[in-house]
Amino acid sequence: FFRTLSICTMAKRLINNPSDFVEEMLQGILALHPGVARLEGVNALVRSDYEQVKATQVALLSGGGSGHEPAHAGYIGAGMLSAVAPGGVFASPGVAQILSALRVVTGPPGCLLIVKNYTGDRINFGLAAEQARAEGYNVRMVVVGEDCALDEGGTAGRRGLAGTAFVHKIAGAAAAAGCTLDEVTAQAEHVARSIGTMGVGLSVCTLPGKPTPDRLGPNEMELGLGIHGEPGVRKCEVQPVDQIVDQLVTTIAKSKEEGGSGYLSLSSGDSVCLMVANLGSVPYSELFIVARRAIQQCEAAGISVIRSTVGTFMPALDMNGMSITLLKASGPGADVMLQRLDAPTAAPYWPSRMSVPRECPPAVPKGKFAAPEQSALQYASIPQEAADAIKALVLSVCAALVAAEAKLSEWDGAVGDGDCGDTFRRGADAVAAACQSNYVFTKPAQLLTQIADTIASVMGATSGVMLDIFFRAAGAALH
Repeated sequence: FFRTLSICTMAKRLINNPSDFVEEMLQGILALHPGVARLEGVNALVRSDYEQVKATQVALLSGGGSGHEPAHAGYIGAGMLSAVAPGGVFASPGVAQILSALRVVTGPPGCLLIVKNYTGDRINFGLAAEQARAEGYNVRMVVVGEDCALDEGGTAGRRGLAGTAFVHKIAGAAAAAGCTLDEVTAQAEHVARSIGTMGVGLSVCTLPGKPTPDRLGPNEMELGLGIHGEPGVRKCEVQPVDQIVDQLVTTIAKSKEEGGSGYLSLSSGDSVCLMVANLGSVPYSELFIVARRAIQQCEAAGISVIRSTVGTFMPALDMNGMSITLLKASGPGADVMLQRLDAPTAAPYWPSRMSVPRECPPAVPKGKFAAPEQSALQYASIPQEAADAIKALVLSVCAALVAAEAKLSEWDGAVGDGDCGDTFRRGADAVAAACQSNYVFTKPAQLLTQIADTIASVMGATSGVMLDIFFRAAGAALH
């Protein structure tokens, strides 16, 4: 009964009628971005300045199911895509949509279709390309399938994932630089061969107006699942993020003999560009933790991360998960590829500049910001036996606060933001650690001031400052 009930639970969404989801989303995109225009009566979007560039630049057209925003409409603009054809939620656009957009943006230089490796996309874009050629248009198509979780010998091959955005960016910059259709196609194909992606989901996505799936249990995650919620390669218990990242990076980067997919087979001395992509509902704080570990793992293997970016590039609606993409940026053609990646674009949702990771500079020494040394104070001392009793008491209080973390957070969650238990646990851990080295238990007034200093440095929040005031005032009064 309860399992059936969970399947019927409807997800909370910021939508009106689910059937209007795509239409109202497109209206919002158009209202926000004057550089994007819509074809009359057709779900297809184009650069608003297409007339000014179609005679001199290769057009780039992409698209696919909706629900992956900012892909693909967010990548329309000078230096990236010329047009996109958005389908229904997770559904390929139709031939008529694709062909209509192609006719509008394509001039004598021709058009390149960038297509993710899904059956519906390949069929619809492929048929549109054939019809366009029959009408006299010069059209090429590049299929992107960089999913390292799947074996290339499978029925459908590797899926196209967030790494497709790298193809959009580099091919778009090549077109903006005046390259021919052959040159743009060659550069897009090179990028498509040089990227590898793998993701992990802590939950699967929920379609608008549909029940929340229960495929993953409360303590389960899934490695290698697709951007439409397709099954991955393995379910397992949720692991610490460093272990997850290690598995993803190994699978993407290493040969089969080294436990990887063999797709990129990177070696020591290679360089890569890193993309950490939110699959829907992961906060930036967690993405930064992922990026930190991915860079550590690459560099431990002798692989230099020379560009990096973190954000939302091709999510799966509200999926709680992330993917890692590595773009090989060494070897023939790498210099040109990096120039294209660094080139400016007017596309609203491509990062204005990718980060260039470097060794962290040394920390600013404490002497630069520490409080001035207090004048020597004479603190009254107590016998060692009493000091030992105070130390035992302080450690006992710390242990009690750590044990009460969940209950304190529960109480705080009823009236506030639910962080009280974590805040007190951090303070208790720091005080307990200082008990073993820093504190002067034979001088209680000084001890209270030392506890205040510890709390001020680690706790924060309202609780931290209140306790800081309390212990500092108590120390002064006792002194």
